[in-house]
Amino acid sequence: VPDVPDPEVVEILPADPATIDLEEATRVVAGGIGLVEEAHFWTMSRVAAALGASVGATRPVVDAGWTEFPRQIGTTGALIDPDLYIAVAISGAVQHTSGLGQPDHVISINTDAACPMMQIADLAVVADGPQVLVALERLLAAEEEGSDDD
Repeated sequence: VPDVPDPEVVEILPADPATIDLEEATRVVAGGIGLVEEAHFWTMSRVAAALGASVGATRPVVDAGWTEFPRQIGTTGALIDPDLYIAVAISGAVQHTSGLGQPDHVISINTDAACPMMQIADLAVVADGPQVLVALERLLAAEEEGSDDD
């Protein structure tokens, strides 16, 4: 048998946020039915990608067909415990929040300042989720363009 060199680690690649199991994701941006339409969910998905985050959703969003079941968070979905959880247009019904574990940081964007998700958030942004997502997407794209010039 010829001498075969021991294997060596050349590179360790981080997991792809778009395909990683939600249970393993360190950052999650999730959308609720308050996004109103599927196009807003896709804007949220692009923002999540720009932030290096996985996409999550509430059951009504999955039931509406905007994303697949493996992206559903809650009692009947994935149980997550990320470092950062951003909830966009999610009221925070117990069926959803029971799947959250203890995220290190929770940001909630909702028009209802008194909803349960806003009450558990470290940062509660009282605003229209789709409008915030459009602004975030624009800012993140501008930031990315600016970093290409470095």
